[in-house]
Amino acid sequence: MQPQKLSIFSYQNICAIFTMIMRHIDASFVCKTSAVQAVPSISGQKIYGSFRGVYISRTVLLLVIFGLLGCTSQEGAPFVKLIDPSEKADTANASSSRNITVSSSAENRLLVLGIDGNVFTMTPSGDEIITLTGDAERGKIVYQQPTWSPDGKLVAWTQTLTDRGNVRAQLQISDHLGEQQSELNLPFAPFYYYWSPDSERLAYLSNWVYRNMSALALRVVDVSADDITAKTLAIGQPSYFSWAPDSRRMITHIANELTSIRSLDGESIPISEASSGFSAPQWMADGNSIIYAINQGGERALVLSDPESEGLQEVTTYNNRIIFSANPTSRYFAYTTEDPASIQNSASGLYVVDIESMQTREVSDEASLGFIWSPDGEKLAFMQMDEVDGEPRVRWHIWLAEDGTVTLYDAFIPSRTFLQNYLPFFDQYVQSMTMWSPDSTAFVYAGNGSSDTTSIWVQYISDDKPIEVGSGVFATWSPK
Repeated sequence: MQPQKLSIFSYQNICAIFTMIMRHIDASFVCKTSAVQAVPSISGQKIYGSFRGVYISRTVLLLVIFGLLGCTSQEGAPFVKLIDPSEKADTANASSSRNITVSSSAENRLLVLGIDGNVFTMTPSGDEIITLTGDAERGKIVYQQPTWSPDGKLVAWTQTLTDRGNVRAQLQISDHLGEQQSELNLPFAPFYYYWSPDSERLAYLSNWVYRNMSALALRVVDVSADDITAKTLAIGQPSYFSWAPDSRRMITHIANELTSIRSLDGESIPISEASSGFSAPQWMADGNSIIYAINQGGERALVLSDPESEGLQEVTTYNNRIIFSANPTSRYFAYTTEDPASIQNSASGLYVVDIESMQTREVSDEASLGFIWSPDGEKLAFMQMDEVDGEPRVRWHIWLAEDGTVTLYDAFIPSRTFLQNYLPFFDQYVQSMTMWSPDSTAFVYAGNGSSDTTSIWVQYISDDKPIEVGSGVFATWSPK
């Protein structure tokens, strides 16, 4: 049966999808309310938000559809408040304060968060499993956010340990063989990791306390140092950022207002201070250009510029919000826009801009949930909602830059971990991990196919059907 397009923004489809997910995923979870509270931003002004300060968007709507917003499930709970940082400083365990030295890189391997909550790697065929953690226990020992370093040598993740009501958080870093490991005790559990391009530093986001109020912190760990410590670079909610290719600077977007070029010594140069309806800025791979959005006289525009904000080039204007992602060769970038104020067909299509000619091509006229470029920069994977035999599903599509063709693949239900922890911030995550194979011939994802089991699937773009290679709730491919 040919798939039919489904608008995810109608009330009837919200109800249908919610019914579908409750029917097909058998997992207990407890919903928690999150009070909206004033949080100080970097500029000292107050903004309002909940959890990570996410702006309401179609991906947040999808969480509502799947009954997951504000919920913690058996797949992990990222929103754990620990101790006030003024009560305890970051410390590295005495037995593992040294940095990790490893000569080899992981090649063509999958990094997986398993159904049992443990972290491991395996080949794309599901063989040669290397266990990185083995003691996960629901409600007591939880592992989250496993993330490859760009050189493929190291893996970082968060451990939260609960014992008699006391909660401890650690950043844990292991070599890809699972032979060496380093831990850093932290006051709050990191919920997002982003390695520097040279793999020597690890930036992360976590909850924080600032002037006795809840906030978020952007912090950096120098993993190449003899003694591993964390340094706070910025405080504000929400927080998004992108490393420069030279690993010495970032472009940050804090509190939905302040966009800055920020160095690792804490120096910050503002380049835009007006709210402009976007989340994650991006420093392009060539190092010469940055992509962000501005608000000039009430008109919002997506722009390209050099890091000094000179030679500003307008790409497109929009009314409400925009999501974008540049490819690894700095030749193309994709974008979509959305209207978070409406739930009726509010999203535009998906577009690709050729930076050399500044010509725009339409990839799809339907709403896309998220998109990610292949390592060779010639393929764009994107997710859309489809209806198959009367049932709502998510479906991956692949667009080829060479001829503009789009291929549809099998429908599935994404894992709860992916829906809750990754999809709402996908434009940030695509900068710090990849679901694509290093040779750009396949991609990996976690979800339910025709059964109720959450599995890891590898889809070769030349094949019609994906291959089920094991069980798990999240997977990424090694960079090499």
